[in-house]
Amino acid sequence: MKPYTPYLLFAALLSGLLLLLALLAFKTQSPNPIDKEYMTLIAQSDNKGRQLRLHISVNGEGYVLESLKGKINEAQGDFDMNPCLRILTEYQRGGWRIVSSNMLPQSEGENQYLYYYYFLEREPPGFKK
Repeated sequence: MKPYTPYLLFAALLSGLLLLLALLAFKTQSPNPIDKEYMTLIAQSDNKGRQLRLHISVNGEGYVLESLKGKINEAQGDFDMNPCLRILTEYQRGGWRIVSSNMLPQSEGENQYLYYYYFLEREPPGFKK
């Protein structure tokens, strides 16, 4: 036997063992299921009672602009957000939870706008931990 044969045998066994460990590691890893869904909801209102708009995005995959112009007649005064709050309540009944919110006033001449920002999350329907 040549003097380098034990080293080659050791290197071959070590390489085989590392390859086996790598294959087992890749096989046992599976993609984690999404454990949360996220939604951003931005409500835009003006002081003239002309518009109340909702900008809704779910998981960054879609975007909806919902105008509540037909529901604005329900408003009781400037910046009444009751129609928006009713929609937020519907989402909460559907399992969504408000994580954070904020408000930004903005003026453009005589027009004044309020922007309400909501960040919501929920577990996807049928998700089990």
